[in-house]
Amino acid sequence: MKLALLYSRNMRNGGNCTGCIVDMDDMEVPVRQLAVFTDVSFSAMLHLYANQAKKHADSTCVFQRTDKPGFPLTLWSAVDADRLRNDTDAAVADLSEIRNVTYDMRSNKEAKK
Repeated sequence: MKLALLYSRNMRNGGNCTGCIVDMDDMEVPVRQLAVFTDVSFSAMLHLYANQAKKHADSTCVFQRTDKPGFPLTLWSAVDADRLRNDTDAAVADLSEIRNVTYDMRSNKEAKK
């Protein structure tokens, strides 16, 4: 089984999220809805998902942005899935961090900071 976080983000509302957490079969068809959330912060959504990940320790963790057409169902890295289950606060803090990226448009390469 796959434990799927399906969500959209409303950037006009501070990036709050709406969506659900579902069990999916191997054909990526939702089988059971485990949680629904509306207009919650990104970090609150990740805490909800982490709680379900702990309850479903044998499930493969996946996520999908539903507000981005064509965004595929994506596998969480093994490190992130493990951290969500076992070190939730640190994982949520790391995954919620806003990272600034600077591009050097003259060379068309990402500038390192």
